[in-house]
Amino acid sequence: VNWKLRCLSEGRDARAGQEFLEILNHSEKALEAEVDGVDNLRIHLNCLTHGYQDRTLRYQSDADTMQADLRDRQRELEDLRAVQTRASQDLHLGREALKQVQEDKTKVERYWEGEDVACRTRLAEVQLEQEATQARLHELQEALRQLEEQNALLRSRTSTLREDVVLLQHSERHEN
Repeated sequence: VNWKLRCLSEGRDARAGQEFLEILNHSEKALEAEVDGVDNLRIHLNCLTHGYQDRTLRYQSDADTMQADLRDRQRELEDLRAVQTRASQDLHLGREALKQVQEDKTKVERYWEGEDVACRTRLAEVQLEQEATQARLHELQEALRQLEEQNALLRSRTSTLREDVVLLQHSERHEN
């Protein structure tokens, strides 16, 4: 460009001036195209930057939401673990109580089995005593019946003797 300007200033040829103007026009258009390209690139970079910032904000918002959800789930997990711990403790206590009840039941069953055996033994003894008592009662009733027969016989004899004694006394009185 400097050479062309020297050529023009020296007045060398009009043709060189024309070439210079064309080159200058062409350079201005190239400069405008580059400026437009830079502007387009700046707009494109702005769009990319805004898009990146929007995505970053959206991702950050999503991350914050997920963090909050994670905290909620962690709290819920802690609550569930506490419930599980309480249920486990209750189950453990229930098992201990059940074991104690089963042991008590076994003791009571053994006691009542012993009582049942003792009662059955006592019942057998009482039944034997009752049979012996029944036999003795039967013997005594038979003895009573025999005594009553003997008493009846003796009463009738006594009655007969009294009559005979009364008759005798009566006859002795009459004889005297």
